[in-house]
Amino acid sequence: EARAGLVDTLREWTGILEVPSRSRFGMAAADIEAVVRDSAGGSMRSNPIELSPDELTRVLASAL
Repeated sequence: EARAGLVDTLREWTGILEVPSRSRFGMAAADIEAVVRDSAGGSMRSNPIELSPDELTRVLASAL
């Protein structure tokens, strides 16, 4: 229940702050595979959790 509340709050804040989608910066679904591949290793070190390639793919797809 807490997780669902957090997700709802983050979606609300995203709308209020008008956070642009990744597609507004030129990212397309066809780019996700390369981003996931290039994210392995160093660029993921500062994340509080390690995302699997499938999880990262889903996150990026939802942010388009």
